[in-house]
Amino acid sequence: MSRAGRRTSRGAYFRQSREARFGRTIEQLADEAPASLEPFRRALAPIRTTLEQQPFLSGSEPLYADYIVCAVFRWISKVSDDDALEGNDPLKRRRSEVLQRFERDLADCRQAL
Repeated sequence: MSRAGRRTSRGAYFRQSREARFGRTIEQLADEAPASLEPFRRALAPIRTTLEQQPFLSGSEPLYADYIVCAVFRWISKVSDDDALEGNDPLKRRRSEVLQRFERDLADCRQAL
């Protein structure tokens, strides 16, 4: 099977499996997504509270917990045109800091190899 054929077949599988799981079409799910944004933003309150008391979730330096939270935001940015954080959300700055450190550390690792 050609690459294009595999992509089509994966796309069909994705659509079929997700629509079966959620009982709605992909388009209906996309239409409902904005309603999920505000509860998601409210659920981030414990993270904001922690970051008011220390620079990162893990303390003075970003560690596993910080990168996991960032990974969620990266995934959201890949599957949605909407930003999960509002313009003035302090988590935006923290997210950027962690991503910059991650990219710097990744470059250092590549250089070491």
